[in-house]
Amino acid sequence: MTDKHDNEVTRLTATLLRALPNWDRETLSRHSGLYPSQISGYESGKVVPRRRNLGRISAAVEVQPSLLAHMQSFLAELLAAWKSGSDASSSSSAGEEGHWGAEILGQEAARARTELALLVKRRIERETS
Repeated sequence: MTDKHDNEVTRLTATLLRALPNWDRETLSRHSGLYPSQISGYESGKVVPRRRNLGRISAAVEVQPSLLAHMQSFLAELLAAWKSGSDASSSSSAGEEGHWGAEILGQEAARARTELALLVKRRIERETS
């Protein structure tokens, strides 16, 4: 991946993390200890968060590191497949790459669903105990 690609994956990750609990920037700010302007900068792509700050956002919304890794992998594959699809001509190899990309996305989505289901189960167990 290129730095630009990595930065876009990080931007999308920050946006998705805030969207999971459907929080506004102020709420995420209170829970993560980051300034709303920092969060805005991450989501707009103007600023790339340090790994530590992305970890703070992730922890604030109770996303475990393993799920965060799956999310980033999924977003990287999604972005790569989308870009290859938008760059592709009508050649048959482009169609094969699109199929391959869709297969990877399906696998990553299944892994992410499993991780999310475990996260929800653990949260319910904590709330009921």
